[in-house]
Amino acid sequence: MLSIDTILIPLLGGFLFVKYSYLTRFRSIRDNGYVILFKSAVVGLFFYGVSLVLWRVAILDENANPAIPEWIHFLHDFLVYPELLPAIFSLILIGFATAAINYALDKDEMKKRVIRQDDDAFEVTILDAYLQEKYVLITLDNGKVYAGKITDTYFRVNDEIRSILLAPFFSGYRNPEDLTLNLTTFYGHIYKQIIQSPEQFDVKISDFSVAIRYDHIISVSPFDPKTYAKFRDLGDH
Repeated sequence: MLSIDTILIPLLGGFLFVKYSYLTRFRSIRDNGYVILFKSAVVGLFFYGVSLVLWRVAILDENANPAIPEWIHFLHDFLVYPELLPAIFSLILIGFATAAINYALDKDEMKKRVIRQDDDAFEVTILDAYLQEKYVLITLDNGKVYAGKITDTYFRVNDEIRSILLAPFFSGYRNPEDLTLNLTTFYGHIYKQIIQSPEQFDVKISDFSVAIRYDHIISVSPFDPKTYAKFRDLGDH
């Protein structure tokens, strides 16, 4: 019969795997506690089963491993619950598995996978704009508007503070009465001058970047400056 310690050790190992392995870490951040507990139990029992088989077949079987160290025999005979040894061994296996998976997988790619799986329009729009280096139009909760390219994004795939870094090409505001878009500042002219005569400026183009928190964004959409100019011309007629 398995002791409570024998059950808890693999469960702890499963929890550590779910929380720290890139394979499951970012999904677990969005999972509720019951799902995390279930996944921890499945992973823990799987590795315990593997370690139990290895322990009995590859280690304790003297025919398969005649050079087995005497101290393993001693520990196995000394412990009140010999099942603790394969349980501890499963914890070690989980540690090696976590390290190997984290070495093989790209953290950012696993984050992107979770975002695409959840298929939230807001997150997917920002992610695609970032990856494809496209213009986006961002409206903030104070009516401020920025149009530009996302140069960096900090996808934490959870409910903590999240932000994006935007290189603005236009900025302005929305009319509070009818939400008409008014772009009032054009950064392209300054950027061009900085590129042509950097010695005349004490700032770099990257210094114009704006960090925007997710929770202050009202809407985000793809933006094309040429199309906007045509719509503006139509509105003037």
